[in-house]
Amino acid sequence: MLKTITTIPDFQSGSIPSIIKMSQYDTSFEIVFDLSTFDQVSLVTSARVEGTKSDNTGFSKACTLDAEGKTATLTGDVQMTVLPNYTEYELV
Repeated sequence: MLKTITTIPDFQSGSIPSIIKMSQYDTSFEIVFDLSTFDQVSLVTSARVEGTKSDNTGFSKACTLDAEGKTATLTGDVQMTVLPNYTEYELV
């Protein structure tokens, strides 16, 4: 079953990033970033998520933007949650 999480990123300088908790057993998931509150949403041409797993290996995965650039969707895979512990994701 596909797990879908929707979040609104805070683009303010110095803000605390949203925390999305994922389990080691989440193998089919998508994270939808609502970009509609971003003042310069028309300038968004690409988005990706970067993170570091608990074994200190990093990953980068492209997101899919909708036609207006108002949402960015990350389709996760098992390699993003393969290890126990927390994995931090950052929308860039």
